[in-house]
Amino acid sequence: MGLNLATMVHESARSDAGKPALLHDGGRMTYRELDDLSDRVAAGLQAAGIGRGDRVAVQLPTIPEFVVAYLGILKNGSVVVPLSFLLKAGELTKK
Repeated sequence: MGLNLATMVHESARSDAGKPALLHDGGRMTYRELDDLSDRVAAGLQAAGIGRGDRVAVQLPTIPEFVVAYLGILKNGSVVVPLSFLLKAGELTKK
């Protein structure tokens, strides 16, 4: 894993584990929680055979899970492809 946003969050989790990384309507998520959850996403992607350079689409609204997925994809070495959550199924097909 090179120097990227996921690396910076991991380093923050080591030095400031209990500090809030995300504040949202439902509360807050600490750097440690964010790092741990994104590690789980990365492990899940790897277990599914998704690896370095593979593109992974994320279609979520602006919620904490978007950040968790984004960081997990980066940790896996994959490429994040953010999609608007307003797109309909027919709009996502390749033409």
